[in-house]
Amino acid sequence: MALNDNKDNIIVSGDFNENQLNISNSKVKALLNQFSLTQMIDEPTHFTENFTSLIDLIMTSNVNEISYCCVGPPLADQIRYHCPVIGFLNFLKTPLKAFKLKIWLYDKGDYDLFRNTLSEADWDTIIASDSVDEVTENITNTILQATAISIPNKIITVRKNSPVWLKNDIKKIIRKKNRIHRKAKKFNKQSDWNKFKKIRNKATGLVRKSKEDYNNNRINKIMNGNPSSTNWWKTVKQFSGIKPSDNGIPPIERNGTLIFDDIEKANEFNSYFASQSNLDDIGADNLNNLNDAANNLNEIELNETEIEDALNVLKSF
Repeated sequence: MALNDNKDNIIVSGDFNENQLNISNSKVKALLNQFSLTQMIDEPTHFTENFTSLIDLIMTSNVNEISYCCVGPPLADQIRYHCPVIGFLNFLKTPLKAFKLKIWLYDKGDYDLFRNTLSEADWDTIIASDSVDEVTENITNTILQATAISIPNKIITVRKNSPVWLKNDIKKIIRKKNRIHRKAKKFNKQSDWNKFKKIRNKATGLVRKSKEDYNNNRINKIMNGNPSSTNWWKTVKQFSGIKPSDNGIPPIERNGTLIFDDIEKANEFNSYFASQSNLDDIGADNLNNLNDAANNLNEIELNETEIEDALNVLKSF
């Protein structure tokens, strides 16, 4: 189906129950050749008491879209187990700025009407089909139709990141402004345009004041308060527009194996940096053979002026 739709990148993954370590008469191999796919996993993924096999696969039509593949640790500590297969994709996720959502106002519903509507439905006809799927669809549609009659609903716009300063009262004014604007464009009456200009100016003023109040509160928090270094930098980054970065440590590789657990990562970093102090001193000069210091402490003489100068330097710090 994906090939018929001319999709550029196809990825297929799952348990195919055919050992790819022994590919004689392989049906999966024929599938790969037929659709020009590449199988990315080359390690065993299924383990039993006496046997290992590669049956959990990741197949793709474009190997450049998968930056890394590996076999992860087992999900359960058992004698027979599967290991998950892991693949990192190079695809960019399209940000979803806003979307429409239908919500039901259950607190304003007429539930007596809801019950009466369902009780008057012809249930014998609704469940008369021999197909379970058809019966399920009929029951669902009947309930939704009764819900639409007895419970108010509306369509709202959900935005991913609304500004902090955009309060609900401002949103209501903006929606009212948009409604009046649509009406003015439709009927082109001077009275409607006058209403639109008035509420537009009101909305603009509220937005500006809300932004100003929000920024002033953040400035006062820094100037007059005693913020911690964390809160101080957080506020500064908000003013500068710098987006917060992900502080999570990505997977690290050790001897060809990816480490995902944070504690294992910490132990691996600790072992690495501790090993840096193990110096290779083979062939180095033996410190015991170094000559003794030429001067002894009892040979060093200081006068009163030198000591006074040294103390004055310390006081300056």
